[in-house]
Amino acid sequence: MDLKTIAAFFCAVVLLGGIIVAMAVFGGGISYAAQTEAAEEAAALEAAWVEIDGDKRKLDELLGGGAGAEKPAWADVIGKLAADGKWSATVEDAHGAVSSLRDRWQKEAKPILDADDEKREEQLLTVIRACREEREKADIGRATVLVKKAVDLVDAIEKREQYVAQGEKDLETCNGLDLSDLEPVVAKAVAAWPDKKEALQRQVDRLKTVPGRAVRAHAALSEQAKKELKDLNPRALQVKAGELADLAKSVTAEKANIVALCGQLDHSWDKMLVDMEIKEGYEDSEFLHQYKVVKVDANDQHTEQSEWKKVGEAVYKAHEPYMGMTLESKPKGLFDHEAVKVVSPPLYSYIGNRHYGQWNEYQGRRRWVWHSRYGWMRRSYYYDDDYHWYHDDWDDWDSHRRSGRVYYGRSTRGTVLFGTSGSRTKSRYGQSRYVKNDGYKKSAWKSSGGKYRGSRYTASNTSSGSSSTRRTGSSGSSYGSSGSSSSSSSGYRRGSSSSSGSRSSGK
Repeated sequence: MDLKTIAAFFCAVVLLGGIIVAMAVFGGGISYAAQTEAAEEAAALEAAWVEIDGDKRKLDELLGGGAGAEKPAWADVIGKLAADGKWSATVEDAHGAVSSLRDRWQKEAKPILDADDEKREEQLLTVIRACREEREKADIGRATVLVKKAVDLVDAIEKREQYVAQGEKDLETCNGLDLSDLEPVVAKAVAAWPDKKEALQRQVDRLKTVPGRAVRAHAALSEQAKKELKDLNPRALQVKAGELADLAKSVTAEKANIVALCGQLDHSWDKMLVDMEIKEGYEDSEFLHQYKVVKVDANDQHTEQSEWKKVGEAVYKAHEPYMGMTLESKPKGLFDHEAVKVVSPPLYSYIGNRHYGQWNEYQGRRRWVWHSRYGWMRRSYYYDDDYHWYHDDWDDWDSHRRSGRVYYGRSTRGTVLFGTSGSRTKSRYGQSRYVKNDGYKKSAWKSSGGKYRGSRYTASNTSSGSSSTRRTGSSGSSYGSSGSSSSSSSGYRRGSSSSSGSRSSGK
């Protein structure tokens, strides 16, 4: 906030406070509501005047029209741009509009306020609302933007030698682009993940264009800088200087980004919702999630971490059907931005990825078999040894994922397998707080249909019959939103369709 805006705000606050205090002390026939509305509009008008009058003075100064001011050398350049963009006209129109409103206020509103004439209160309200409407129509914001643009352009003209000097340094940085240390990293990633060759090559090819683009931007900058002041286009000077600066930054930033992308392919992570809890207190209710995060590095070393986090009521309610499911999953072979963010049964996002296993024929159906080094995943994601993944089940999940729908699985008996209501969840998570408390069905929050806040408010809410305010929040995951059901690109290759038949996905 600049000094001009602060001054305008201060004046408005003082004026508003003074009017309200005076009216409160001396009383009068005009209603308090009308007095307050009048005071607010008077303060708003004064603030608008301070802002637009300051803008007009500044533009006059830049264009060499200030009283007694010597015309600066660059005034004609800015004047031409201002004329083409009708800057002065825009500022003058806004200035004139606010000036007229101030005059009207003095002639029509102030006499009624001074006389405290309740018989003319309706007339006063009409004036207040008309002034407010016209003030909001005055394009003060646009005028301020134009004046700031003029200030920036003057700055560009005065600093053009600095722009040229910095441009030389930026060009040198771009011409010094060295990809010798990047190429082996990309080659290794492509060898391990051939289907990512095209995506990585696009990034490298774009980086290779930096020197040529920098040469062209520098040539345009130099051409502008050599022009006489009357022919100078300060806007073009700013644009090309900025373009060169961005290109110089990209040399380091884009190389680092490509290295990071290659590294992402060799890592995996998953975030699961493994427990939920409601704590009802005196002031408010607390909603908690327990997340289990599994990470695997490039050497297949895995870590597991569980933590409880406080979430908002809306997040708790939205995720209540998803206990025991993966909220986000990023297998190896995918970039982080390709992570599966459709809520899914654990490990389903890994099926079909040849890095983790392969499809084998088993009794007329295609069944997924894990590579031996990933046998630990079955236990870490709470699967029994007799659970198997069949192609038709995975194909059904993949169809759900691509359309952004949650897949809960089906047993041979037609019951839901996964999620809060799933048969697997009830047996595997029997010791969780959520299951032990029967989903908190007897909690005051659930009994009240989500209206309960805390015991402090119970009596008053009951007697008044009013519903309490809901408080919402977010879960705060370091991997993104917790369990968004939006579809994302995952880079999976669908296997061949399997023959239909009864499913035996396990318990």
